[in-house]
Formats: sequence, structure tokens, C-alpha cells
Amino acid sequence: MDMIAYVAPGDPIDVDVIKNTASLDLYNAYLNASQTYVPSLSIVDGFLIGGTSDHASFWFNGFKAIFPFEDSDQYSPYI
Repeated sequence: MDMIAYVAPGDPIDVDVIKNTASLDLYNAYLNASQTYVPSLSIVDGFLIGGTSDHASFWFNGFKAIFPFEDSDQYSPYI
């Protein structure tokens, strides 16, 4: 998980998740756990706005990975 705490004024609290097709079972496990333990938390499909994060090295080496992110549209202005 990376950069998950910033919420822009007026922005709903959610988690954007970046995934690939090879990691869908991992994403589904994450989604099921979040629905079980934090049912009020919205999980939405995220997209990369530039660069990558730690998940990319896993993908490039054939491992499954997901990237929960604070918000693809409203990321922190402090980074």
C-alpha cells in the first residue's frame, strides 16, 4: 500500500486499486476482505497517472500484485 491517507476536500473516502488481469484473484481477495472488515469503504478501479510503484517490479517478474492507492484523480499535492 502506498500513499493511502490523503483526502482532498470534498472527495469521498475510497481506495483506488490498480491491478492487471494476472492479479484478479489477488484483487478479489482484497475486495472480499475489505467488504468483510470495512464494508463502508468504497473500492474503485484506479489508473496510473505517471510512473509506477512497488507493484510494477512484481508484475515485471511474473508475480501477482495489486496497488491500493489513495485516489488516482485527487492524489496528495505534497508529493
